[in-house]
This record gives sequence, C-alpha cells and structure tokens, in this order.
Amino acid sequence: MLRKIRITLAVLCFVPVTLLFLDFTGTIHAWFGWLAKIQFLPAVLALNLGVVAAFVLLTLLLGRVYCSVVCPLGVMQDVFGRLGRRHRKNRYSHSPALSWLRYTVLSLFVVALAAGVGSVVALLDPYGAYGRIASNLFAPLWQWGNNLLAGFAERAGSYAFYRTDVWIKSLPTFAIAVAMFAALAQRESEAISERMRWSYQFRIRQGRFSTCKAPFGYRLIKDHLEVREDEATVIRYIFERYLAGISADDIAKEITAMGHSTRDKTPYWQSSTVLYVLRNEKYVGDSLSRKKYTTQYIPWQQKLNHGKYDQVLVKDSHPPIISREVFSKTQKLLKRKNAGIQSDAQIEKAFTRKVTCGN
Repeated sequence: MLRKIRITLAVLCFVPVTLLFLDFTGTIHAWFGWLAKIQFLPAVLALNLGVVAAFVLLTLLLGRVYCSVVCPLGVMQDVFGRLGRRHRKNRYSHSPALSWLRYTVLSLFVVALAAGVGSVVALLDPYGAYGRIASNLFAPLWQWGNNLLAGFAERAGSYAFYRTDVWIKSLPTFAIAVAMFAALAQRESEAISERMRWSYQFRIRQGRFSTCKAPFGYRLIKDHLEVREDEATVIRYIFERYLAGISADDIAKEITAMGHSTRDKTPYWQSSTVLYVLRNEKYVGDSLSRKKYTTQYIPWQQKLNHGKYDQVLVKDSHPPIISREVFSKTQKLLKRKNAGIQSDAQIEKAFTRKVTCGN
C-alpha cells in the first residue's frame, strides 16, 4: 500500500515538473510553479529553511522521500532502474558502493556553493540536470507536436494552437547532463541491487528460500514449491532409468516419445535436459543459492558460479520428489561416468598419430 502511495505521489510530482520545463505559454507555471520552489537547491538558495528542514525530517523518518517522490531526476532513475531489472539478459549487476566518490562529490558541491561558483553547483544539482535533459530532449518533441496540432487547427479554421520556433540548446550541455544522469542511474541501480541481494542472502541463511520459477515437477504457490504429481512421475522415471544403466540420450528419446513437454513447453527432450534434472538438488528437497551470476560490466553476461560468490545450501526447503538415497547413487554414477570419459580421452589408442586422413 505504501509503495502504491509513493508511486502515485511521484507521478503527480514528476509530470507537472516536466511540463514546467516544456511549457512556453506560462500556463503551467501559474498552476504548478510552486513545485520548482520546493526542490532542494532552489529552497537552499532562497533560504527556505522550512522546506529544507521538512525534507531532512522526512528522510530521517521515512527514507529517500525527496529522491523518490519530489526530485524529477530521482523518479526518472527509478523508472529506468525498474525497466533495467525487467530485462532478462542485461540485468543490472551489483558492485561495491564507492563511498569515497559520494563524499567527494558532496564536498565539491558544498565548497562550490559556499564559494559562489554557480556553474559547478548547477552542474551537480539533480533538479538542474533533469531540467537540461527535459529542455534539450523533450522540449523539441513537445514543440513539434504543438506545431503539428497548430497546422491541423489552422486547416479547420481554429486558432486554439499557434506555431512556435523549435530550437535545440547547447549540445555539450545536453551531453554532460545525459552523462551525469547515466552515472547517477547506474549508481542508484547498483545500490538497489545491493539491498535486494543482501535481503535475498539473508532470507537464504534464515532458511526462508524463495524462487521466482518452479523447476519441472513443481508448481510455485505463494513463494513455496509444491509437487506436481503428473510431472514428478517423469522425474522419478528419469532417475530410475539412469540408475538402470540407460544413457541420458536414450532417456531423452523415451520421454519425447511419451509426449511429455519440458518446463519451457518444448515438445522434445535433450540429453542436456536430462543431465540437468539428474544433477538438480531441488528434486531431493534442498535449494542451492546463487548457481549463476551476472557480470558487473558491459557486456552483461550470465555465468555459472564456480566459487566466485558464496553459495548457501538450504536443507529440506520444500517437499522432495526423489529420496536422498536415490539422489546420492545418481551423483556417484554421474561422477564415475564423467571420470571414465575424461580418462578415455587422455589414453592414446594404438593408431593415435599414425593414421591420417587421405584427403
């Protein structure tokens, strides 16, 4: 409920503030000009101590109220951060917080403000940075749209709209504003990612494991895995056939012939899918966290975690499909077959390096 209230208030502030930078008639300023006066830097410069004290108090009590509701740049960061987390391939990744950078920028801002260096203060001010983005990027589009409506209105004999000159301001200033926004958005996304990852690891260590997608054989109900018996029968069949000496490739062909689809609704099974099932600890009722991770820098890639980050194994986190005895025998057989394949590959046969292709 609180999140919905925060998002609603953020929209109610973000849209009018954006219109303040786009309005060329003065109408919006007459209605919402007060929103510019409660921004942090304008309030400080105007010595509006009541507004400054109110935001400081609200921040101490409720957290980042100003950045997530009132400040247009902060709201814009949240929007792009949300969109970035929804992207499955190129998700934002975590990197340690650079506290020295934060305090350096803060110190530079305070010194510039005290020395009266307005250009540096304006450059570091988030409200001013968003204003440059809106004025350079959104204002031309707004004006072109106005001129288009004015053209239609003139043809209809109406003069409700009038044409205005469209011009783009300083490109270097716009480039600096975009670069600053990108840096702030990245740091904010990393901070959010850090908090989410800490919360996830904390819940894992407390034994309260939750997953976003159920593996084949389970269904996800209110963050809990429950056995799906029609698919669990296939899982038990895979383990039984493998322990009976049937290869993963043959098992995949058998299940495909039975007409069973995979978790992703693919109508055919592959040996790699069968091997993934055989190695998955979830089928014995356990959950291993952080099997994969996303690299921190461009290009973002998802990789298997081979000791780079700590992993936590939660025992009996959900109902099992396979007994521990069957799972243990399967893992021993997998290791034995894998070791056999590796040893055979290293043995030189009788005709190694002696028989060559005639072509």
